[in-house]
Amino acid sequence: MKFVIEVLLIAAILFIMVRLWRRTSPGNRAVTTLLMMLFMALAVAAIMAPQLTSRLANIVGVGRGTDLLLYASVIVLLYVVVDNGLWRKEHERRFAHVVRSQALLQARLDAAAPRSPETVDPAVPSPPGDSPPHRDGSADGSPPAVNHV
Repeated sequence: MKFVIEVLLIAAILFIMVRLWRRTSPGNRAVTTLLMMLFMALAVAAIMAPQLTSRLANIVGVGRGTDLLLYASVIVLLYVVVDNGLWRKEHERRFAHVVRSQALLQARLDAAAPRSPETVDPAVPSPPGDSPPHRDGSADGSPPAVNHV
């Protein structure tokens, strides 16, 4: 029965490693591959010979190998959460900068482009003083002023 769980755990580790490797950019693959191979070797060693984690735990002053693995997992999880939060914040800032730059560029292009009746978007209101005269000849559609003399 121990053999079944060992095979399942090693298969899960291999699956995770392949998924991570495929998502890594080619420039970082050498370092990532080395780190993954090291992690995989340690994980397989811990699965196949759990007494090694107990010995390592005793060397560093932890009672059991499972406790050592739990502490290491908590540290890795905290690192991933903090790193992911910082990464996300940086990408949100970059995205906001790109959107802001694009909006300013579009505003400059719109201001520089000549406006003709064929190119005016009916959904966008015209600036004041830029509208054509109304049918009655007034600029704003108000009734003509009556002069009572």
